[in-house]
Amino acid sequence: SRQYILVYAPATLEQIHQSESVLGIQLPPTYVQFLHWTNGLGIALQELQFICGVGNTRANWDEVLSFQPLIFSMPEYHEITSYWLQWQDVLAYERERDLETGVDTFLSDERLCVPFAYTIDDWCFDRSQLDKHGEYPIMFWDHELRQAIREYSTFEEWFLDIVINR
Repeated sequence: SRQYILVYAPATLEQIHQSESVLGIQLPPTYVQFLHWTNGLGIALQELQFICGVGNTRANWDEVLSFQPLIFSMPEYHEITSYWLQWQDVLAYERERDLETGVDTFLSDERLCVPFAYTIDDWCFDRSQLDKHGEYPIMFWDHELRQAIREYSTFEEWFLDIVINR
């Protein structure tokens, strides 16, 4: 149910830069504009669905900077850098299992994806396809197929369809 929407104080430039520094990318302008309105968004009770915020007000930044792979008991923050680190860690573990079995179960390279939202499934920026406006296409990550499928050209297009219209 989307009867409940939780908004946050706007992100600062410093918080945006904190996340960009760890991610190694510039965040797309339409997402940055969203962050200037609200530093993330909780959708439904207990934020079961969410759009990630950025920086140290949305995650324990010491834990982000000292992230240790294969420690799956980390607290879950709805902050893009923390979420990306944990997401990549889980999928790297699954790739390792694929190597052990000799069967590649991935149809897409998840390392190109930066997940920014969860609405029953993950939505990601495709960091390999930056357009002339600084936008990344929006990919739907299918967990069962382990495949990224291009769905939208920009965060704004995604937001209007998934958050506003649905």
